[in-house]
Amino acid sequence: MNNTAARDWLRRVIAEVRRLAHDTKTQNQWIISKPEQRVLHLLAQGGRIVVEKDDHGRITDTRTITRDGWSWPGCPLVLFKKLKRRRYIASRAGGPYLITRLGLQRVRAQPDNR
Repeated sequence: MNNTAARDWLRRVIAEVRRLAHDTKTQNQWIISKPEQRVLHLLAQGGRIVVEKDDHGRITDTRTITRDGWSWPGCPLVLFKKLKRRRYIASRAGGPYLITRLGLQRVRAQPDNR
């Protein structure tokens, strides 16, 4: 293999690695923690996350509401930000945060989910 062929091969390999690194389907996002799974299951069943903001518009506190209207304390601000950063939850038109299509794909099915 001459130098030109080797350089071309190396460029193709690097381009493929970069493509795979940015491809969301190939990233290891299927592994989510148990607290994340619990929150996503609750949201998949019809729950929502209501946020409280300060004067500057920053989120200061979260309240998770089940589909039955009960408050659930299992989603601290750190976990909320992690789910939001991964785009598993989103808010539309200033409303409460709901699960996204990506969040539904990532959550594992459980026998009691209907």
